Amino acid sequence: MSTQMQEWATGPHPQLYIAPKVDVQFDYDNQAWIVNGRYQDCAHPNQDCGCYGRTHKGNRAPNIH
Repeated sequence: MSTQMQEWATGPHPQLYIAPKVDVQFDYDNQAWIVNGRYQDCAHPNQDCGCYGRTHKGNRAPNIH
């Protein structure tokens, strides 16, 4: 273990690690991924696929919980 890692592991809070919160959901009605409340691009190779995710990329999604 490197010296820097040893210092981190034995510091004042060795068990503390704060991971960023990422909210990932799938909108089954529109067949599109939602990350942190925004529609994501579908990532299909065809740029004019017409998917809901592609046409609404970046738009705020309604709260589906």
